[in-house]
Amino acid sequence: MFDNKPWKEITKPDVEIAIATIMDKHSSKGEETHTTYNFKKVIKIFFRWIHLGHRKYKVCLKKYKLGDPEITEDIVSGHVADKIVTCMKYRKRLIGRIHNLR
Repeated sequence: MFDNKPWKEITKPDVEIAIATIMDKHSSKGEETHTTYNFKKVIKIFFRWIHLGHRKYKVCLKKYKLGDPEITEDIVSGHVADKIVTCMKYRKRLIGRIHNLR
């Protein structure tokens, strides 16, 4: 994904290509999933640690007046929609299989 580049030499377009690849592979219709959300979160934390020396946003903001490095500042993690069983037929089937109602 990053063409075997050293971590400090990865550029913003490299990260954008990686995010696009992750979205294509792990989401349908470009919607945020738990997998894509976690990938984005980890990429932001990792590059914050590589470039600023700490993984926490608030520490970097206080210490360097910069929360995220430039290469990851545009990565936005969207809201992940919950997939709840809404059909009553399936709810009844699910509840019917539960042995302990607690």
